[in-house]
Amino acid sequence: MNSFFQRALSGAAFVAVMLGCTIAGPVPFLLLFFVITLIGLYEYYSMVSKYGVAFNKTIFFSVSALITALCALSSYNNLLSIQPLPLCAALVFLYFLFELFANKDKPYLNIGASITGIIYVVLPFSLFIYLTFHTPINGYNYLMAIALFILQWSSDTFQYLFGMTLGKRKLFERISPKKSWEGFIGGLITTMCAAYFMNIYFPFYTKADWIIIAGIIVVFGTMGDLVESLLKRSVDVKDSGNIMPGHGGILDRFDGLLGSMPFVFAYIYYCT
Repeated sequence: MNSFFQRALSGAAFVAVMLGCTIAGPVPFLLLFFVITLIGLYEYYSMVSKYGVAFNKTIFFSVSALITALCALSSYNNLLSIQPLPLCAALVFLYFLFELFANKDKPYLNIGASITGIIYVVLPFSLFIYLTFHTPINGYNYLMAIALFILQWSSDTFQYLFGMTLGKRKLFERISPKKSWEGFIGGLITTMCAAYFMNIYFPFYTKADWIIIAGIIVVFGTMGDLVESLLKRSVDVKDSGNIMPGHGGILDRFDGLLGSMPFVFAYIYYCT
């Protein structure tokens, strides 16, 4: 199959699944992102293992899955009657305890790689879930998730299109030779223009808020893309996985969200 059509079909299926599960309700949405988080963790584990890091796969996935579940359940109509943060901190400390008894070489390298996986994959997805349940509209607000999808996909698409047609000046050639300043600026302007009209269909934040959120997504989403490219380049792989023909893995598709979501959350939490 022609690579362009393969990429287009794969992308259309991805969008359909994301929107379908999001609109279907909180349970399909949470299950989808639980699975996405675990696949992203597997891709991260597979790449970091190429460094020679020997952290325990069972402990890594068990702790990560528990933290993801705690964050998801605490977002879902406050299903947990307790604050999940202390439990999450205790679970993270299990990495230290395991390495204490594991008697492996470079224990702190193993601990660092494990905790970095939590910070890089679990935290941004958990914040995305939290924002979907905590808008000025009480309860699950699928429109929030869709709005963030639209801005992230707009950034990715228009940066690619402007970069392909106008790109001459390299944005960060050492890490990603194909990215250009023209693509970045074109994506920034286009996404912020789209955000100007977001308030009409997603009225729970102001027009100014959506424009600022769009800027954060483009700037830090691009940084997230570069950070993932840095990881892939350092372990000499082209894609984080092959779950999506023509697009790579979960981390390849969500690298922008992983980079931008902590900053979007901070803006919404402190400034709206």
